[in-house]
Amino acid sequence: MNAPRAQLDQVHHVRRSLLRVPKSVRAALGEHLARVEMIHGADRKAGLAGVHLPEALATKQPRAGLSLPWFWVFPSCGLSEDPRTGVVRRHHLHEINVSRELARAAE
Repeated sequence: MNAPRAQLDQVHHVRRSLLRVPKSVRAALGEHLARVEMIHGADRKAGLAGVHLPEALATKQPRAGLSLPWFWVFPSCGLSEDPRTGVVRRHHLHEINVSRELARAAE
């Protein structure tokens, strides 16, 4: 999150956009991202694989998936094995769970 401009940098496949963050959720989002950073740090210390990257990017920047900017904003609680590669890593929460929690928070 870019605090001075209160924006999130979002990358979906190859398209990139900036999302404005409403003032009403900035503090809570900042706290959430601090917890995400702790999860990321614990994953790095445990030697877990990073985020799965598209092939071309993984070839060009092989360590990018280990960096915090590429880590999930909503990481899953547990680890899972990638069925294609057998690599154990943390994935993102399923979008249905994120939508459900956002709706609950808006109530």
